[in-house]
Amino acid sequence: MAIQTPDGVRTHGTIVTPGTTVYSPPLTGLWIGNAGTVAFIMSGDTLAVNLGSVSAGTLFHNFSISQVTTVTTATGLLGFS
Repeated sequence: MAIQTPDGVRTHGTIVTPGTTVYSPPLTGLWIGNAGTVAFIMSGDTLAVNLGSVSAGTLFHNFSISQVTTVTTATGLLGFS
């Protein structure tokens, strides 16, 4: 799957399962396949950012995400690093 972002085309992604996995290197992009809540921890932080009602097809880019937490209800997540 290729996704066009403002900083270029990204063609390699990782399927993301919410849980305790800490990504190293951190994810710099996160694509949401199916709508729901998205909760993630930014690199160097310990508190989660919790975003409710994220629409399907949303792309977060230029982030530094170390973990997607179990509070996440959105599915079909694809992470880029």
